[in-house]
Amino acid sequence: MPDAEWLVRLPLLTPFGTFAHDGKLPGHTWGSTSPHEEVPSSFDAESATAKAIYHWFYYSDYALFPHVQHCSSIPDLLHRLARADFASISGKMRDRYELMVHAGTVAFAQAAVTLLR
Repeated sequence: MPDAEWLVRLPLLTPFGTFAHDGKLPGHTWGSTSPHEEVPSSFDAESATAKAIYHWFYYSDYALFPHVQHCSSIPDLLHRLARADFASISGKMRDRYELMVHAGTVAFAQAAVTLLR
């Protein structure tokens, strides 16, 4: 998966008008919130600015799920693909998914027991 910076730059490689960036590209201050900086309140894929994409990337499954690999360029992607242990990565992702399913099942069971009391 592209890292946040590359994900914001990728639309620049597409035909004009495919993505709307409002003429703004990410700066170095987007990772922090200053009093003069407006944080996007929601994400709409059809009208997202580069700033919104960059901001919301860090709340996405791509950034939060463990074992998702990130690359910063085509050469980096090719390098990672050549060295990737797909069986190991897949197993770790499957184990994480099973853990999340189990935790969700326990949480819903506890909520159901509480409601039925």
